Amino acid sequence: MENNPIEYQTLTDPDQRDLMAERARKMVEQIKEGGYTNLVFLDKSARPIQTLLRDTWKREYGQTPFPLTNFVNIGTEITDKFEKDSEKTGFFSEDFEKYLTPEKVEQVIGRNEMDRLRNDYKYLSDAPDGSQILIIDEYSATGNSLIAVKKILEAIFGRNDAAGIGSIYFDTAAFASADSDTLFATSKPGKRKAPWSVGEFDKRYGITGIVDNATERLIASKMDIPHRIAKINELIIEHEHDRKKALEVLTHEEAGRSAWDKIVDEVQELSDLDLMSAENSNGETANQKRIRELVNDYFVTEIRPAAKRLLGAIAPLAENFKASKSLTPEEQLPTDLLNEFTTALDALNKTIDKMRTNGWQGSIFDTIESEIGVELPWKDREPLEDFVFSIKKRVYQCKFNSKEVKALASIVPNRNSIQYLQDLRSTTQKETDIDRQKRVNQLRAEIKSIVK
Repeated sequence: MENNPIEYQTLTDPDQRDLMAERARKMVEQIKEGGYTNLVFLDKSARPIQTLLRDTWKREYGQTPFPLTNFVNIGTEITDKFEKDSEKTGFFSEDFEKYLTPEKVEQVIGRNEMDRLRNDYKYLSDAPDGSQILIIDEYSATGNSLIAVKKILEAIFGRNDAAGIGSIYFDTAAFASADSDTLFATSKPGKRKAPWSVGEFDKRYGITGIVDNATERLIASKMDIPHRIAKINELIIEHEHDRKKALEVLTHEEAGRSAWDKIVDEVQELSDLDLMSAENSNGETANQKRIRELVNDYFVTEIRPAAKRLLGAIAPLAENFKASKSLTPEEQLPTDLLNEFTTALDALNKTIDKMRTNGWQGSIFDTIESEIGVELPWKDREPLEDFVFSIKKRVYQCKFNSKEVKALASIVPNRNSIQYLQDLRSTTQKETDIDRQKRVNQLRAEIKSIVK
């Protein structure tokens, strides 16, 4: 039973506070035993974890110095660039780490920004040979973000050579992960999110003490209301422009074939995909054949119905848009039809994305091993994992990336974002730095109370 006068506003769940305290104890033990000299936390979301770990360390180890700490602003804005580019060039999550070469990092990040980080973060630039550096995020689902951050920091600060002499070493750790206990669990099944995590333009933005005014910068900015309002205005203009361009795509006739025909063809291609065709399965081993059957079971029960639902959502939208040849952003859009399309597309994409997770692939092999009664040795399992990927790739390649589908999928989010940003601008204009600092201080007090 807690005896604490704090009125919790963010960390309202006592069970979550207990889990955070226990995880913090385990992580500071990991840091101590690993001999890590430097810690790198990801802004914004992992910043409160630094406070929690620092205070837990002080309680556990007294006057022993806490490792040197830095924060880097490498969030989804940057890691998404790597993921999207890797998919364009034929790489998927299984190949993500191999894809992130120092040359690719410099191409995406830019030499100037990399040099700026080297100059500003002397703790890392001047780290002695043999230093162990731990990169910490508050949550990891697929691990790709932490892989990307590790590769970025290795490219900027690393001094590894073939013999491992004169090197510094980077490891990664997540405070919570998809396969951990119920830490950061939400009301949505399978969804994890730290209580203080907010969107870039959430009304509680700035709760961690910093804001990302320039998302391409690797060092985050302090709270600054004038810059925030300017950024909101810039985003409103961008969303209005994107919405207009999307409508132009959807009402334009190209070579006698409408955008709607292209959208239907894309969805139909996925719906009709045959993963069990004879030409694909000739010469397969018994285990390969069973794997194909299991992947196909998932496709038939999850992906195909979702694709058919999407086809059903497209038909009435197509009729509505084709009936009007001159839709403009100012005209009334069919909200209910657009919402159903957006929901159906999101559901379909989630069924496809689930195939990328380690848990999904692990369930395939759990079934195989249960059926044959033995655990597959690595020498047998590795080629089978490649085989699973070859089947999944056929599904990935049907995922919708045409400008027509992207245009249609963007209309509802853009419209909602414009209204949200307009409301947020009004709220932000009434705020002061003192108001925002009160939220920061409140969260810090809640974090500190966990350790006591």
